[in-house]
Amino acid sequence: MWKKLLKGKLLLILFLIFQIIIIADSHNVQFLDFHDGIIYVRFSSGERIINPKVFLRTLGFRVIPNFSYTPTYIDININIKDFTRDDVLDLEISYDSLNGKKNIKYKNFLKMKEFFDSIKLEVSTIETLDGWKGVLVNNSNGKFNITNVYIDGKIKIYNSESNIYYLPEDLESGFHEIKVEYFNKYNIKRIKTIIFYKKDWFYASSNLKGASYTVEFIDNYLVKKGDSIYKIARKYGVKPGEIILYNDILDPKTIYPGQLLKIGKLKFGESPLVITVDLDKSILNLYYLGRKVLTFPAAVGRSDATPPGYYRIMYKEKEPALYWYGEYIKPGSIINGVGSRWLQLSKEQYGIHGTTKPWEIGKRISHGCIRLLNQDVELLDFLTGIGTEVYALKSVR
Repeated sequence: MWKKLLKGKLLLILFLIFQIIIIADSHNVQFLDFHDGIIYVRFSSGERIINPKVFLRTLGFRVIPNFSYTPTYIDININIKDFTRDDVLDLEISYDSLNGKKNIKYKNFLKMKEFFDSIKLEVSTIETLDGWKGVLVNNSNGKFNITNVYIDGKIKIYNSESNIYYLPEDLESGFHEIKVEYFNKYNIKRIKTIIFYKKDWFYASSNLKGASYTVEFIDNYLVKKGDSIYKIARKYGVKPGEIILYNDILDPKTIYPGQLLKIGKLKFGESPLVITVDLDKSILNLYYLGRKVLTFPAAVGRSDATPPGYYRIMYKEKEPALYWYGEYIKPGSIINGVGSRWLQLSKEQYGIHGTTKPWEIGKRISHGCIRLLNQDVELLDFLTGIGTEVYALKSVR
């Protein structure tokens, strides 16, 4: 009698295990879309879904995502802002069905880095046996599958070599847009758009290859109320640009109390773009790998107010305010002489900037900074990266 009961229980347990395996194998999770920071996922079932519950787990934390459902599927919306780049999510779904309670678990269901990371692209100019060519380069080590590449929404270009797309030589000089359609490991289609500039033989996307650098670490600093990048830099004897670059800060005005910053001294290597400023002729030249690309008229310091020397671009700001002897002058004001861009040089209080007085360009009139027309400094800001070398020289020939 006991043997029969034991045998019956064993058969029931085996049946339940078998049923769970069948249920797990018969369900399907499909990644539908990703936009505006939301991953759209659909869980489909071959049976009626009643009173579903959905959980995401990572490192012991449980998050309940937004979801909706029909009798046969559950649509789950995963907000990437709820997680960090390094999180790996487990998915748990439970619901009632006509066949009883169901519990489905997907271990290591989603690696968030696949949605935090995007394809890394740049437009550059390379020297070939046939001359200088513009190329689009995929620097993502084959991680993403590119399907289509379009210039200005109409010109389709094709992969010419591994991770390289040669750009048409007959494009007009000026700004152009490249749209790249690609897929990540979850087969989600994504789109990356980049802007590049062309001038004759020269092609470049924004912040073209700022100089490489090494860092000598100094300290960690916790931002306090009332701090600014300049204040922190003075405290440690470093340059504001070193803090900005070391911490990958996009907008230095957005640092906040409680933010942890790394402080260090940066040592730069050579930069592919080099700026020279002829202090006698009031002219700024931009070179790429030794070849002149652009020439701009400039305004430089009266007398010897702009010291000759070797500098780096350390920090860049759009629509900067002017702080003049303790007075704040808002961006765009006619008396704010720095114009639409500020490129901070490695010598404190000197920079390359725009102007609200275009009639002064070409003269020796500034207090020491190098002024350009706003449209010229905006192009220079677009092209140059942090660490770009700057030579202020007399009698450049």
